[in-house]
Amino acid sequence: MNKIIPILWLVFTLGFGFSSITHAQDEPINVTFVVNTSTVADTLTENHVVQMRGVINGDDTGEINWGSTSKQATNVGGDYWELDLTLNPGDEVTYKFWVGSTTELGLGFDGGWETGDNNLYTVPTDASEDIRTDVIYYATPGQGRVAPFTYGASEEGEVALHFRVNVGNLIETNVLDTTNANHIVGVRGQINAETGVVAHKFVIDKGDEINWESTPDRFVNTPAADSTLRWVFFSDTPPPTGTVVTADVEFKVSVGLLEGLGYFNRAVGDFVAVPGGFNGWDTSTSMTYDEIEDVWKSTQEITGEVGSSVAYKYFINWDDSRFDPESPNYIPNLTANNGWEEPGSTGGA
Repeated sequence: MNKIIPILWLVFTLGFGFSSITHAQDEPINVTFVVNTSTVADTLTENHVVQMRGVINGDDTGEINWGSTSKQATNVGGDYWELDLTLNPGDEVTYKFWVGSTTELGLGFDGGWETGDNNLYTVPTDASEDIRTDVIYYATPGQGRVAPFTYGASEEGEVALHFRVNVGNLIETNVLDTTNANHIVGVRGQINAETGVVAHKFVIDKGDEINWESTPDRFVNTPAADSTLRWVFFSDTPPPTGTVVTADVEFKVSVGLLEGLGYFNRAVGDFVAVPGGFNGWDTSTSMTYDEIEDVWKSTQEITGEVGSSVAYKYFINWDDSRFDPESPNYIPNLTANNGWEEPGSTGGA
């Protein structure tokens, strides 16, 4: 079984566009350009736009041009995109790749453009069949048109995975301070030795507090060679586009049903916590019991975009005596650290 080495990575890109002129011939063929956008310094998704912008034989009235109406590539999975052009032997394509959330709003460092000089592709003069290019990487500053991940496995059977995560939302909502050396973005998980599936989540490690993603575990199959995983948003939450506010939110919960069934008794030391993305999913801090309302309460300061959801789930902390068969407080079949409200896969938001 291959051993996995996780790495986090970030790049920046820039670029400009020019044109050149040559001559076309007859007998058109189809040329498929295979593009890999793993180098783009932004969170590019399959719903975004990848364009080849440029000219064919100096003419910008064909399938491509230097503007927003140029032909778009089709996402074929992950960071891979394909674009077909109908060309003649001897045709010259002068181009650059451009990426954006729309055809007008570019992503990355330089408004969507890749870095460096224009690219030139010439159809072989003796071409008689359709052509499929090798993988073309979106060009980046200082690296050019190369794979973003060059770490070489040092041991036989070892495979390196390059993990990438966008934490823009955490920065905007003050969960992550990039100027604080104690705030570390990481990835945690494990590999299934039988299936090769890597289960993982991204985390923000602050030393005394760890903020886990509030979404379910992520899964990836162990690849045959070193690979770069596509960008994802932390907790699948993109950076805010609206107003960000900070407010005190009061949480209330009743455990009367559990008390009636004999599964909760604050008199013996049981208590309730309210873990969530706002407190690093802290299960150890007790809420306050309100005898008048017969509910547990906790006020949390939360920063977020107006209208956004806040992930949380109530948690029962049972006293140690609940797990002691010799204690009168013993509850059979309880599992330690499994006091999450049901169903286990969902919670409040």
